Amino acid sequence: MDRTNKETPNHIKLAYILFRMSPELIIKHIDRTYPGGLEHAIKENKEILKERLSTDEFRQVCQIEVQLQHMIHPYYHELVNNTTLDGSVLDCLISKGVISLEEREKVKRCPNQSARNKMIIDLLMNRPYNVRDTLIDALRNSGLQNSCLTEKIINTKVDAAAKNLKRSEINECTIRLEKNYFMLVQQTTSLESVIDSLISTEVLSIDDSSDIMSTANRSDQVRELIGKIRNQTAYKHFLCALRLDEVNKQLAEVLETTAVSEEEKHSAAIMDSPIFRTISIDIAIVMYKVIIDIKSQNIQLDMNKNIVDGELERLQYYCNDIIDVQEISDEQYDGILKSVAYIIARICCSSQELSFEVELSTEVINEMHKVLQNMKDNAVIKSLQRKLKDIEEDGKECIPENVRSSHLKVIEQWIPYEKTFAVTKASEEVMSAINKHNCVMIIGSPGSGKTATSHHVALIYMQKGYQLVPVYSPSEIIKYGNANKKQIFLYDDILGVFGVNPDKVNKLERRQELLLSVLENGSKLIMTCRKSVFKATEMLCAFQSTTVFFLKHVVDLESTQFCVSEDEKRCILKKHCSEVGINPNKYTSWSFESANIMFPLLCRLFANEKKYQDIGLRFFNEPHECLYEKLDELKCRSKTHYAALVLCMINKGKLSEDDFPEIKVKQLVYNKCRLNDGTPELDLLDALDHMLETYVT
Repeated sequence: MDRTNKETPNHIKLAYILFRMSPELIIKHIDRTYPGGLEHAIKENKEILKERLSTDEFRQVCQIEVQLQHMIHPYYHELVNNTTLDGSVLDCLISKGVISLEEREKVKRCPNQSARNKMIIDLLMNRPYNVRDTLIDALRNSGLQNSCLTEKIINTKVDAAAKNLKRSEINECTIRLEKNYFMLVQQTTSLESVIDSLISTEVLSIDDSSDIMSTANRSDQVRELIGKIRNQTAYKHFLCALRLDEVNKQLAEVLETTAVSEEEKHSAAIMDSPIFRTISIDIAIVMYKVIIDIKSQNIQLDMNKNIVDGELERLQYYCNDIIDVQEISDEQYDGILKSVAYIIARICCSSQELSFEVELSTEVINEMHKVLQNMKDNAVIKSLQRKLKDIEEDGKECIPENVRSSHLKVIEQWIPYEKTFAVTKASEEVMSAINKHNCVMIIGSPGSGKTATSHHVALIYMQKGYQLVPVYSPSEIIKYGNANKKQIFLYDDILGVFGVNPDKVNKLERRQELLLSVLENGSKLIMTCRKSVFKATEMLCAFQSTTVFFLKHVVDLESTQFCVSEDEKRCILKKHCSEVGINPNKYTSWSFESANIMFPLLCRLFANEKKYQDIGLRFFNEPHECLYEKLDELKCRSKTHYAALVLCMINKGKLSEDDFPEIKVKQLVYNKCRLNDGTPELDLLDALDHMLETYVT
């Protein structure tokens, strides 16, 4: 289940066509042909959509309906391309409490002005309350440059006409640049002189120039330059700059003479809306089927409804296929491209041949890598959720219904964490070991990934058809074991948490024959244990000359062979950070050579807590905050272990029968830690031994 990025350029282009362009074209067709547009299509078919969409998808459609009614929606294109919103406008929005300081940091990380404007407007349109008046005030306070647009928004009336996108406000220059994008990327010369000219006319800044020239090759530099031509004024200066060179002069002439139809203006308006961009191919297909069902009941369709369903199924097949396949040849790419263009043209009733030949910018390529990765992860999650539903009825003859219901709720909580799990040498070794043996012990220090690894492996077995059973005592394994089913049991902290639990060890010893008999039919048992507790149990069993099954097949996550490598650390951190949208530039240059404790846990904390992100690399090298939390937990759950640590620290890092603090100091520590006055010193020394390689070295 290694789901790291291995996509080829063909993968990325097809992903863009299938997951970005295709749903937009389908939704555009619905918006253009359904009476009242997309808003009415949703409103009038809401009950049917609720039945056919998942809960999350239906919630998204309802959000789209709300956004379509938003009073700043008709001016989305102008706000994104013809304003500067990340200066005094953003300051005002923060002061009014509609955008947070944390969101401002995300805005700052956007690569260019249009992207920053877009993020601000998207944030405003997703607010559950009306921000129109607040935005108007912010635009007014920003000065004269936004006065015309401010007046337009003020005069917007809440009626059907005002809610529609205004075709006349779509910049034709944007369409011309897009239609000639491939030509410009391939043929633009004398780029430095073009940039110098645009700096002199204040279309570009020195920082913009640095951004453009910092990219890897000339084609990428041209792509970055075109991305900064955001409005009509900038476009005119760009044409003037092109005319300074004989070769570029011809490009300028092609741009000027490129025709722009009303249909293309409307398409541009649709494509530029954040609402249409967020619609997935799954939602687009379901909505189209619903509309076709309605139409087929009322009018004679030009195309047979069964043919439409067949075309949509083919489109869905290509979407699923691109997630699963590892490689797409040029021949396969051309075939799929031709087929998708044909399907979209048919279902959108287009008389024109659609062209899906695209040149993607570096920014879009990176975005599509993330989209594909996210879809692969979601496919795994959906597969696990389906499997979980399939096994809900399993094992009721052995596991009471209320207990099994509790198990399923626990397992359901594990599934989302699969998206952030990174496969390592250690997890592959656990998988290999459980394939060979019926029980495996995973050991490691707190935060080393024992539980996450055990959940990951157990979920893979669940996908193979095993009944997954979380257990909390040896008796539950015996009680819920079923000779007629293959099961995988998962037992966390099997020998104790902070120290060896003698009662647990004794029960395992007494019942090991019964436990092993449950596993005879090919069932499995995965156990986890803190390394210090495991070592102490080993010593105890050796002292008692006891042979026990749970000490046989062990994977130590922190051994020299399986400890996380530098590359694995980067992969783990990237998984967590990508899930919450943290800019990779924040951490890609870091070296984790000194980050040797609790790394998987620290990655999760770092990704989910801004206070840890602010600490930066030092959080991994010196994870004091995390250690304090663990010590607080230790203080609450095991007074003996906590007191042993305090005494060791007071005694300059040493504690033994011959080297113990004086009685007054010991008594004071006992009182402060609320430890029984009669606790023997040997109990404290045993507790300290149990914490070796965790809190003690």
